[in-house]
Amino acid sequence: MKKITKLSIAGLVIAGLVGAVAPLPAVASPGCVDQSEFKKIKNGMTKARVAKLVGTKGELFSAAGSGRFKFEVRSYDACTEFGIVSVGFMGGKVESKTGVF
Repeated sequence: MKKITKLSIAGLVIAGLVGAVAPLPAVASPGCVDQSEFKKIKNGMTKARVAKLVGTKGELFSAAGSGRFKFEVRSYDACTEFGIVSVGFMGGKVESKTGVF
């Protein structure tokens, strides 16, 4: 069994500090949408771009229409206990958004 010393703990702390200055991932809150991400969702963005921004594809809530006139609403978890975000896509591009945080 390896003995943990003050020197090895210091090495772990330094390694942790070095890791802290590494670039943050593109998604600040994977799996949920925070308010700053919500503000970045703009009309005309594609579903793929929104998914990349927020770190999830969300869930299909409703869909209607056909062909390029298909309208769908996708729901996403907000990064709060009772929040939710809904984004409406017309032809695969953001047409509307609603968020409760």
